[in-house]
Amino acid sequence: MRHGIFVGLLLAIIGLSGNHLPAQAPVQVPKIPKEEPKFEWPREILGKNLDFWVRSMRESKDASTRDQAIRIIPLFGPDSRKAASANLLYALTKDPDINVRLTAIATVPLIGFDGAELEAGLTALTNMIKPGSGAANHTRYEVTQALGNCGPIAKRAIPTLVTNTIIDPTSWQNRKAAAEALGKLGQPTAAGEGPDIEAVKGLIKCLKTETSHQVRREAINSLMVLGPPTVEAVWRDLRSALEVSARDNDRSIVIWSHVVFLRSDFPVKPGDPHMAALTKLIHTTEQSHRIEAIQAIGVLGDEGRSRLNELIALAKSDKEEPAIIASALWAMSQMPCEATKILPIIDNFKRAPNELIKQAAETAYKTLTVKPEPEKKEVAPPKK
Repeated sequence: MRHGIFVGLLLAIIGLSGNHLPAQAPVQVPKIPKEEPKFEWPREILGKNLDFWVRSMRESKDASTRDQAIRIIPLFGPDSRKAASANLLYALTKDPDINVRLTAIATVPLIGFDGAELEAGLTALTNMIKPGSGAANHTRYEVTQALGNCGPIAKRAIPTLVTNTIIDPTSWQNRKAAAEALGKLGQPTAAGEGPDIEAVKGLIKCLKTETSHQVRREAINSLMVLGPPTVEAVWRDLRSALEVSARDNDRSIVIWSHVVFLRSDFPVKPGDPHMAALTKLIHTTEQSHRIEAIQAIGVLGDEGRSRLNELIALAKSDKEEPAIIASALWAMSQMPCEATKILPIIDNFKRAPNELIKQAAETAYKTLTVKPEPEKKEVAPPKK
């Protein structure tokens, strides 16, 4: 009791004298990093679970309900593949309603097939585009697009696409879809592997014989995606076809033919006529073609650095449209080997009054300065 009174008096005296105890340092509470909420796929959609919608794909007597079920299935995420695989194959091949079958075709690239149905499903799709399948033109078009969206796993369709679809005289849209699909199906599947030779051959033949400029453009796009073939004879045939395409009456085909040719023989040699042609095209009168030519030089990356001074001149010109300047800034940002020279120039455009130029400069600056974060590798748990 006396001890408590003494402490109380002592505190009162300290308070009256104007002296205060030293303030205690605030306790440092460690910050706990906030974990980003983990995304969870829904357990129910429209009040029904995955099992209900899987059964509805096949069991519902209402075709519109079967169609709706197929559209909903991918929204359940990865678990939907195994659960819906058998019924998706059934809808694809046996459903009596054409619209249900078309929806199933478009859904295949989204969820794919599970083990047992994979072979049968991809074979069924490939058979639909073969002559004599009985499939209508628009169905073959949808199937061709779906096969392309499946990627290299559907390589089995390449022979049919080359032999039949890309030369189908009844539909230029089918031929265009085939050219696009070959660029996806023919991609290398392993490091150091070249593109599928049959896919490249089909695209070369398309360049030589196709009458529709849209199909030829798609063929050029696919060849650019695939890269140069590793077989000498096919490589020479490609370059021969590109020499002809570089004189096409469609200016876009001309531009990208030059790019595919240059990329087939990196590094670019001094005085290369294809590079000279691209440089000439950035000064043509049509703005859309100028922008494409500038972008084409950017696509070449460091191999386009011999035209850096032309790009700088375009960017600094008071007479150029904002779209041209913005394109030039983007193209420069694709040449990291010249970053020391380029960055001060781009930095000045970050304060440009025109919003398009300003945004292009900021994006270009980040492209050259921000290093991508390394991929996080999962560490395997120690063996017990």
